[in-house]
Amino acid sequence: MDLQTQIYPFIEKQLSQWSFAKKNYDNLSLIKTRTFLLPTTKIVLQFNPTRIASTGAKLDAESISKRKCFLCLQNQPAEELSMFWQDYVVQLNPYPIFPNHLVIAHRQHILQDINGHFSELLSVSEQLPNFAVFFNGINCGASAPDHLHFQAAEQNSFPLLVSYDTLGKTPFFKKNGAMTYKILGVFRTVFCIESSEIQSANFHFEYLKRQLFGTNAPMMNLLCSYSAGRWLIFVFPRKKSRPWQYEAPESQTLMVSPGTAEMSGVVVLPKEEHFQRINLEDIIDIYQQVGL
Repeated sequence: MDLQTQIYPFIEKQLSQWSFAKKNYDNLSLIKTRTFLLPTTKIVLQFNPTRIASTGAKLDAESISKRKCFLCLQNQPAEELSMFWQDYVVQLNPYPIFPNHLVIAHRQHILQDINGHFSELLSVSEQLPNFAVFFNGINCGASAPDHLHFQAAEQNSFPLLVSYDTLGKTPFFKKNGAMTYKILGVFRTVFCIESSEIQSANFHFEYLKRQLFGTNAPMMNLLCSYSAGRWLIFVFPRKKSRPWQYEAPESQTLMVSPGTAEMSGVVVLPKEEHFQRINLEDIIDIYQQVGL
């Protein structure tokens, strides 16, 4: 299946048949934003009340075990359409952050673990060259840590990706015709793997994981794009799920649950008071709390 040529007609058909999703996508044009400019990129704040379902999700094992998995096909609304690609089901995210926000979930109910599935992330991004495909690890923004899935949105949705050519970079590792850079000056730890071959990208990813986490389970967010025969894979290593502000007293609460969107420069807040109150210093503090 050629996903790129089929994805936009699929989205149009889904929105014509599912009024709930259509309303949430129409509301994207009404959301409020604020922007903080950094020397080489920007951070966009988004007040998006529909995202309370994800930002406010309970992620403890007991809560997860008591709810039906919303990514399993048998638990989904009758109006929700699906496209099938290899071992994955492609659907429209009914709670969007971005226009044309996709969910790409494994057909089987298996753990949200990138180990053994990194090449699949690269393959689906190659199939969707207009899009960037992203992964939220367990305790790294995944609201369905029990079901393996990626998400995708158009490449111009992510400030760090849009700014890539102007970002400060220092070489971290070079081998097999690929390069891993450490990104500078963005107030969080970010690496980017540049590769024109899946095998080389895999090699760099495995090397980076060992350097960052040793034999421990990796905590990370990933953002992957494919264009002109080259993959860019941003790796955001993590040490913490949510910042202290998430459960702070009301006067200090900032309901930010960082996932790849936030680490890539789109900070989503489902409560308007928090959206109005948060400042750049808060965002930098949050990045430094949750980043490795």
